[in-house]
Amino acid sequence: MNSKLVKAALAGVAALALAAGGGTFAAWSDFGNVNGNSVGAGFLKLDLNGQTGDTAIAPISWGKLAPGMVNVRTVWLASNDGESVPNATLSATFSNLDDQENNCSSNSEKVADPTCSDNAPNSGELSHILNFQAQYYPTLTEEQCATWPGTNPPPDNTYNAFFASNQGDLFNVAEGAGHTYTLMDKTGTNPLVLKPGDGICIGFNAYWPHDPSNQVSAPYNNDNVAQGDSFSFDVQFTLSQV
Repeated sequence: MNSKLVKAALAGVAALALAAGGGTFAAWSDFGNVNGNSVGAGFLKLDLNGQTGDTAIAPISWGKLAPGMVNVRTVWLASNDGESVPNATLSATFSNLDDQENNCSSNSEKVADPTCSDNAPNSGELSHILNFQAQYYPTLTEEQCATWPGTNPPPDNTYNAFFASNQGDLFNVAEGAGHTYTLMDKTGTNPLVLKPGDGICIGFNAYWPHDPSNQVSAPYNNDNVAQGDSFSFDVQFTLSQV
């Protein structure tokens, strides 16, 4: 019924009332109740390799590297699947890096690094020599991510790097409170947005170049200084509502 028909019908009712002798009539009304109303809060929860909340996953290990070796490790991140979960951007913070000397492992290390017996915090050299990269694979499923790169990787192994280092850059960004990187979409101009239930495969590459001498300065231009060394660091992923 459009507005013109409504006005005509009301005018007809008014005319009938007057013709009946001018009695007083009350407008009709009716009601219905909606009881027990409530408002709840949704939530933004990150699922990391099946773990949520403040539960940390098992530390990622790249094993023992040698010059010329590259190792890749992956984790699966997903936004909680729920009707009231908002879209969110994803960022990664690298922090608390500690280079460990682990004493002198060989005679060649003693010659190249006279301080190899020093076990003070950040006395090692390994993070100053390695290249490190973090990226996400937009086409990988959760199952493919768990075994990446595997023996039969999918033909489309496109990735988007959100942290790519030259030799020694990881130490510079992850020392102390570290640095945070926002994951960007494939255009590189807008943040990547995860909708409720969306997941993404994150990869971490550690590469020890064959010859560091042309990329870093002494004492890190000699592979022997890092024999037996190791380093540890933290990565925190954060979902932020958009």
